[in-house]
Amino acid sequence: MIERYTLPEMAEIWSQENKLRIMMEVEVLACEGMAAIGQIPEEAAKNIRAKANFNVDRVNEIEQTTRHDVIAFLSCVGEYIGDDAKYMHAGMTSSDVLDTSEAVQMKQARGSHFEAVEGICGSIAGKKQFSIKIRCALAVPMLCMQNRLPSA
Repeated sequence: MIERYTLPEMAEIWSQENKLRIMMEVEVLACEGMAAIGQIPEEAAKNIRAKANFNVDRVNEIEQTTRHDVIAFLSCVGEYIGDDAKYMHAGMTSSDVLDTSEAVQMKQARGSHFEAVEGICGSIAGKKQFSIKIRCALAVPMLCMQNRLPSA
């Protein structure tokens, strides 16, 4: 994203820290689900939930060695969790975690954009009558202003 053109809310949503926070929640929820069906010990899932954490700088440092973003992330989280980290990511691919995390980010971004669009449309609607159809048409171009960024 181009910093000078990025709204602070969007910068936060698409930040590395937010992405990693979501990835951590995906991994923790997967462990809790596996514990619920007896795939991993329940105590391990509780420990993972309680201790899961990360440090962005540490993830970046590990990635310099591993040259793999998800392995670097899991290694960093494992440093906080300890031995029970061996249960994380079991049966998952990197794409499972990354795609799910990106979908959550897109949902967050969509919510942020639609609040802004509604505010703009509300201002315009005070002067002219706009239907919901026109409001939606106004939203589409605003969501697609930067190439290769998710639009909705």
